Amino acid sequence: MLSREPAGPTLESVSSQAQILIVEDDDDLRVVVSEMLRQLGYRVATAINGSDALDYLRAHRAPGLIVLDLMMPVMDGVEFCRRRLRDPALRSIPLFLFTARGQSIANVSAVKVLRKPLVVDEFIDAVRSVVQPAASS
Repeated sequence: MLSREPAGPTLESVSSQAQILIVEDDDDLRVVVSEMLRQLGYRVATAINGSDALDYLRAHRAPGLIVLDLMMPVMDGVEFCRRRLRDPALRSIPLFLFTARGQSIANVSAVKVLRKPLVVDEFIDAVRSVVQPAASS
């Protein structure tokens, strides 16, 4: 059974290349995606909105990938992307977008756009194409 995780940013200390930041306000989806990635050998940090994600990114080493929901309270994914692109330290981090609707993403620079509901195999293949899991000890 999956357990709930804290709502704010969290991190396990590891190599930044194996880290993935999940930015998703839906608690259930955030937990399921995080647990799935951890089981595949990735280190996962989470944030519940764009503002929390920016706070996390300013306080930690850059992850190998950001998976970002577009529709969130406080700061949505579009505003997060605008701010990310203005920050030289953040703009080179690969980004996947999660979107449930046909929202315009014309001005958002993303490696991949993933539609909800999540297709697990497609998601895993996309993640593996960008970042490799941490080596087992």
